[in-house]
Amino acid sequence: MFTYIDFQLIDIKPNIKLYYHFANLNFHFENISSKNKVIIPVSFLMKSRGSKNSVNDFKLIEEFEGIGALFNQGSIVSLSRLQEHQPTNLSKALQMGFNTYTDKLRNPERFSLEDIIKLAIVIGTDYRKILEVIQKEIKEKFKV
Repeated sequence: MFTYIDFQLIDIKPNIKLYYHFANLNFHFENISSKNKVIIPVSFLMKSRGSKNSVNDFKLIEEFEGIGALFNQGSIVSLSRLQEHQPTNLSKALQMGFNTYTDKLRNPERFSLEDIIKLAIVIGTDYRKILEVIQKEIKEKFKV
């Protein structure tokens, strides 16, 4: 099964080469025009359901134990403070894109319960401590 992907390019010069990155696959096109259809197998576009680890597969990572200690001490009063503590490494450990992770830190209501449990496991704290912080932030943000 195949799907078509449309893309447009601006100011195309004749006989140029384009390297296009899509879904972690590199495609190489030569002699392209300003509008093309590219055939890509649908299987390349779909993530397998088993590509992300379940909560049971997550373990405490020593590198992030300090963050867990901050939660245990009550020093973290806003999840946005986590942006100060290795956000790139922590987002990777949570198998979450960096932009998604930082967006959820700014908008904690977007964290799923699964995300919260994974975060708690990785940093070594009780998930209820993270939920308390999120609950306070939501109350302040939405005045509930």
